[in-house]
Amino acid sequence: MTQHLHAALHSFLDLLAGLASVVAIALVAKVVLDRLEWKRRIPWLYNTVELLINLLAAAVGGYVTARLSTVTLLIPHTLILALILLALAALAALEQKDERPVLLLLLEVVGAPFAVVGGAWLMLHWL
Repeated sequence: MTQHLHAALHSFLDLLAGLASVVAIALVAKVVLDRLEWKRRIPWLYNTVELLINLLAAAVGGYVTARLSTVTLLIPHTLILALILLALAALAALEQKDERPVLLLLLEVVGAPFAVVGGAWLMLHWL
């Protein structure tokens, strides 16, 4: 019983580490980007940079999750993180639909899961 509990806890912590890395990178980037003056002057550039940073954060999260996971659980953990980020991006898109361009929101919703899988793929090929 304790072996199963240990494995479940390890899986949870793998996913939590990946999600925490995504949130940390995106949050720091958001704080830095919001302090810049060009947000109002060049909104398309601000939105594009924010999208790219968020996708990079998702890739880092996929890398971290894959790096911490055991070989047998690498794919399930990566896909779970991708689904979590898909759901979070979709909720954020619904909340921000009047503030940001719809195309940008759609790219983030669709791109986040692919970025997670791409990060895990990079980890596999950099071993």
